[in-house]
Amino acid sequence: MTPANLRCRIRGRGARPAARNAPVMATAVSRLYRWTVYALLAALMALSIGASAVMDWMAAGVQRSATPLLKEEVPLLHHLTEFESALLLHQLALNKYFAHSVTLDRFEYLERETSDEMRVHLAVLRNQSEHHEAIERMDRSLTTILALTPRFNDAIAASRPRSVEAVLLELNTVTKAVRADIDRVQQQLDTSMHRGGERATRRMDQVRTVVHAVNLVTALTALFMIYHVRARLRSEDELAYQSSHDPLTGLPHRRSLEQALGHVRYEGATLVLGRIDRFERVSASLGHTASDELLRDFAARLSDVAQVSDGCTFRLEGAQIGMLFPASGADHITTASLLREQMLQPFHTGRLEVFLTLSLGLVDTREYPAPPEALLRKAGAALQTAERAGGNMVVAYSADLQLRTLEQLDMESDLQYALEREELELYYQPQQSLGSGKLRGFEALLRWNRAGRLVSPAEFIPLAEESGLIVPIGNWVLEQACHQARAWNHGRSSPLVVAVNVSMRQFRQADFINVIRRCLLQSGVDPRHLEIELTESTAMQDPESVLTVLAQLRAMGVTVAIDDFGTGYSSLAYLKRLPLDKLKIDRSFIQGMGSHTASDDASIVQAVIDLAHNMSLTVLAEGVETPTQLARLVAMGCDEVQGYLLGRPVPSEHATSIVRCPPIQPPWTDSGHRAATASAASSGRTQLAPMNTSIASESPTSAVELRRA
Repeated sequence: MTPANLRCRIRGRGARPAARNAPVMATAVSRLYRWTVYALLAALMALSIGASAVMDWMAAGVQRSATPLLKEEVPLLHHLTEFESALLLHQLALNKYFAHSVTLDRFEYLERETSDEMRVHLAVLRNQSEHHEAIERMDRSLTTILALTPRFNDAIAASRPRSVEAVLLELNTVTKAVRADIDRVQQQLDTSMHRGGERATRRMDQVRTVVHAVNLVTALTALFMIYHVRARLRSEDELAYQSSHDPLTGLPHRRSLEQALGHVRYEGATLVLGRIDRFERVSASLGHTASDELLRDFAARLSDVAQVSDGCTFRLEGAQIGMLFPASGADHITTASLLREQMLQPFHTGRLEVFLTLSLGLVDTREYPAPPEALLRKAGAALQTAERAGGNMVVAYSADLQLRTLEQLDMESDLQYALEREELELYYQPQQSLGSGKLRGFEALLRWNRAGRLVSPAEFIPLAEESGLIVPIGNWVLEQACHQARAWNHGRSSPLVVAVNVSMRQFRQADFINVIRRCLLQSGVDPRHLEIELTESTAMQDPESVLTVLAQLRAMGVTVAIDDFGTGYSSLAYLKRLPLDKLKIDRSFIQGMGSHTASDDASIVQAVIDLAHNMSLTVLAEGVETPTQLARLVAMGCDEVQGYLLGRPVPSEHATSIVRCPPIQPPWTDSGHRAATASAASSGRTQLAPMNTSIASESPTSAVELRRA
């Protein structure tokens, strides 16, 4: 597959460049706009219905105006015209016969036809009451005209020209009178018809106006709907774009990546997943606005680098991104390293410079062909491995890595039921006071007996932290430790303290103090017999909140200690504000204390002891495994020790036997004993016997110290 085809398939229809600051387009039209559209459509429907009613009313008016015109006046005018034509033809026939222009037969035919026609039309006109007087006169005149015809025939037969002329003259006079009546009636009809036509014309003009108004509103509505449909189509295009792209960075999102993987998994490609290390802390410090700006710059920077190798960048969720490179590209391990190098340049937000690191996990689809979901899972497993190794590194997927991931998932699943199945158990490692040589107390250490196999805390504690199970497990540890401390101190004159290491996640719970108080009340243990240990890194998280919680613990009477001191980055100015009772020196410094007095670790231990004593704090050294280490700690003035030399972590039953019959230890306070210890240390011998004699012969490296956090 060519790089161009890869980019085409990934981006798809409607792709556009990433808009870093483009606002997210609204996915729905505003309520006001929607109701405007609905109101306009309803108004158009109402207008159409109203226009139909108005035009129907106007059409009825036109019909009312035209009905008399068509049914009465026009027929009346027609009959008047026909009557007048027949009258004139009758008169003409008599004049032509007198002038010998027609024969007698023709004359008789014309006289008969015109007489009948005038009678017929006059009979129709008699039904018109509006022009009754004129029609009555016309009826009388017709009778007179018809009566003149026999006189005319007699005068013609007698050859009396003067009588004929007299008849014709009288006929002419009567005809003029009839025509005058006809003209008056016709004039009245014309006036009435003109008025009716004007009314019909006005009605038609009104109909035309209504039609034009409806057409105008319809045209405007059509234009608005065209705009609305165009906006809707643009909105749908934008929604289609957003359905495949991340709105913050403008990059394609997870669904687009899955589709692209479905296209290229058989042709070969490299999938890279990356996530900013500890971005949650940056986000909590800078706020969401600055974090979004950082994510946009981060996505743009990686996208530019990926494009150099013809790759495409996707945003999955949060600070996680995905990149897909074609098989024909460069070495993608090298490309991934270039991506990490890009993170070396600071990101700018306001006046701040922020330095970020990037963990990357990759999988080659040619070596591990699989469906998109499986490829993402494989690359995710590689990414998680990189993050658990400390971050800021590249890890390529392998079959062994997948096997370890499945084992961790299976372990996490079993850990969910560890409390219910009573697979968790507390072991107790003794702590000895160097001043009195007596047993001072125990540290409670968590162990998990999973299907008969002891699982190292280094394996299951991080899983518990990630899944949140550390909170209920930690509460259970507190309950068991309080009950055990109550049992050991019952009827005892010298107190024994049980130390419990509290994880950061448990310590930051809002009800942490209530949990401590409930455990104390339910067990009935004296609060002085419980010691809460915090790691140095936990104490540095949210200092003001930590200070408040520690003050509440001290007010309850609970002892507070800083564990693994020296491995973090705590501020001494801040440390002196904390209400502490004890500092526990990390075992890494004790292990580094050799026989040479001037060793760096020895100097650090001496400085910590002096610092703690100046702050009125007790000092406990962890990981004491050799007499030489013990002798040097005595010489340095350390208060308490803990380690394999004095006793390994043991179950509560064995620890109870130690409480009941503790071995007698020499006091380490007087100078004679200190000198004896130093002499014994130099000769390779010691007067100290291990507290847990049953397991003292085990090699220190054969057992793993199981402790939480």
